[in-house]
Amino acid sequence: MKYILLVFIGACSYGILSTIVKLAYSQGYSAAEVIGGQMVFGFLLTWLPALFFCVPSHPSTCCCS
Repeated sequence: MKYILLVFIGACSYGILSTIVKLAYSQGYSAAEVIGGQMVFGFLLTWLPALFFCVPSHPSTCCCS
């Protein structure tokens, strides 16, 4: 069930992408600004959970490996 939910969330994120890009273009943003914003947002969505959920219990070990 967990993997079905992850696939569903991934599909939703692809589906909303065109809507966000269309709205950004209508507000006057350039392609570079839209792509840069998507990259920053994707970076934050990837690394923020890793910072909160992957805290090593000992400095010489990593809990994510």
